Amino acid sequence: MPRSHAEPSASTSRWIGLARLAVLLATGLSYGQTLLPELKSGGAMRLRQTDLAVLERQESRSDLQCTVSRIKPELDWDFTFRTGYQVNVQMADLVGNGNQLTVLFRVVPQDHPADPAYMVQGIRVPAIQEGSKGESTFYGRYKLGEGKYHVDWLMRDQQEHTCAMSWDVETKLNSRDSPLRQWTPQALVQPLGSPFVEESPVIPARESGLPRVKIIVNFDPPDSSAARLDEQDLESLVAILCRIGGDPRIKTRSILAFSLQAQRVIYYQEDASSIHLAALGEALKPLKFGVVDAKQLSSTNGPAQFATDLFREHLRDENPDALIVLGRKAGWEKGVSREALESFDKPGAPAFYLSYSAEQQPSLSRDPISSIIKRLHGFEYAIRRPKDLFNAWSDVVARIVRTKQVAQPSTSVNSRK
Repeated sequence: MPRSHAEPSASTSRWIGLARLAVLLATGLSYGQTLLPELKSGGAMRLRQTDLAVLERQESRSDLQCTVSRIKPELDWDFTFRTGYQVNVQMADLVGNGNQLTVLFRVVPQDHPADPAYMVQGIRVPAIQEGSKGESTFYGRYKLGEGKYHVDWLMRDQQEHTCAMSWDVETKLNSRDSPLRQWTPQALVQPLGSPFVEESPVIPARESGLPRVKIIVNFDPPDSSAARLDEQDLESLVAILCRIGGDPRIKTRSILAFSLQAQRVIYYQEDASSIHLAALGEALKPLKFGVVDAKQLSSTNGPAQFATDLFREHLRDENPDALIVLGRKAGWEKGVSREALESFDKPGAPAFYLSYSAEQQPSLSRDPISSIIKRLHGFEYAIRRPKDLFNAWSDVVARIVRTKQVAQPSTSVNSRK
């Protein structure tokens, strides 16, 4: 947690804002770390010998006055542990016409000491006037698998003044969460990155005859007055989507991303054996909320009717073995009408609604998706933490597989007639 300190001067406040902006500009979002090639890999980038010497000594240094606080590891939606550090820097040590702070640190898994991961973070410092008092704060974050790790950390300025320290960190599931271990990687070290970076996960080949599911994702902010999606919400929804879409026990027939608030389809992908994350990310970039176009103003239909039409159309067109819906619960003044609900055909496949919320949320009785899933005799799961996702998805897959197995014998009998 930030330490209490005197009210910052105008120059201090300016530095705080610019320091955070510099971290944001590093990659376009708040991912301020870049993973460096390992020393043994023969990569083009090499550590400076002076930096390496500081890391190897594992001794505290304070040529540059700073205080480093460790951030407690927390299990995230991709089932890695998010952790990092908070740095407080004395303004008196940054006086001048501008500076550049460079943070370099390595994380060494205890079980794999020969495989350290090196990360770097750069922060531009604006001109600081003589006599400026107080301190500024910035953060660095990265993610770990379950295990024990050692961290060697340093920060230096352009004059080679250095602040350095080392610490140990352990990430561990408690006994009640031990079933989650099958989803939690071990001895993993990675910087935070864009959720839309294409990855090539090692997934077993899918068998023929697996249940074909349709995934529908609602990308709406928790606050209807918000102009854009919250960054953390976006990361969480994409992480959950990747977990669901990458399950080898199902075959993803298609993925549809939409917005109830904007009342439009954002992205659609057929034959989604692997999710095109880069394409999804590009489709989400121009999405803006709180803006109503002329068509919406002239229409008597609202989000509830939009959701009804969307679900009905895609259920008829694709006839999946199961429908899976992911998104935040949304409350609207007008719910789905009885006539609209009755227009749905008798459900031929199970439907599931994973209503994500990272915080406690009041009951929203007019959530259109909840009403539609209820009409389809589906199941709704409240997802507020990673353990909820694990439990819900385990139940969803079990129900889908069971329904598929029950349906197969009847199909075989009909084919022999």
